[in-house]
Amino acid sequence: MESSHDEILITNIQRFSLHDGPGIRTTIFLKGCTLHCPWCSNPENISRINESYIENSQQHDFGKFMSLESVFNEIVLDKSYFEKDGGVTFSGGEVLLFVDKLEPLLKKLYENEFNICIETSLFAPLDNLKKISKYLHCIIADIKLLDSDKVNVLLGGHLSNYYENFNYLKEMQIKKIIRMPLIKNVNIDKKNIQLIASFLMSNDIDYIELIKGHNLAEKKYKLLNKNMFKCENISNEEMEMIVHIFDSYGIETLVCDL
Repeated sequence: MESSHDEILITNIQRFSLHDGPGIRTTIFLKGCTLHCPWCSNPENISRINESYIENSQQHDFGKFMSLESVFNEIVLDKSYFEKDGGVTFSGGEVLLFVDKLEPLLKKLYENEFNICIETSLFAPLDNLKKISKYLHCIIADIKLLDSDKVNVLLGGHLSNYYENFNYLKEMQIKKIIRMPLIKNVNIDKKNIQLIASFLMSNDIDYIELIKGHNLAEKKYKLLNKNMFKCENISNEEMEMIVHIFDSYGIETLVCDL
């Protein structure tokens, strides 16, 4: 199924979100990503094409095409819950892949005084971030690894692309939240944490959210017939070490429990 110019492929509209930016938010999940992180908690959002699965002898789709007007109307339904800090967050997948289609919606939301946030890996063309930056009040940017080879092999991205976007991001006068998934035997070693802490210390961010890798998406991987990377538990001692390193670099941390 092909979309029309003003339609976008969405897998979920999640209301009353408390972990996708300030306040109470409505989160719009877009389908399609530039990366293929093995531990992804939204595997249905990696592919840019519609995917189907069979459950209880019925065919279902991961995602549906919605017009921008329909998405706007869904968001408006929640406006009374947003209060002064809340608003709408666009997540994914990778939001910056869909700037050309999203811009009219972002412009309309901005003109109607909605607080707008995006969640992004920053692995996307810099021009895409520039194009929508004027509509944003908050950005949640991932950070996982700062080793070029590991980023290329494990994630499927180029670190130079990440740095290019981050350099632009640090000049933006908006709320900046960094989010780090903690994956045992991948990125929680002392060297990587110190490297990331040193990098963030020299940039203007509000705080970093630390999220333990989890296996909550196991059912979705089965429905997609994909192998799942099993995240091992991170001990309290390991978490304390990670938080201590960020604290020692003067970086505020928030440990998120899912």
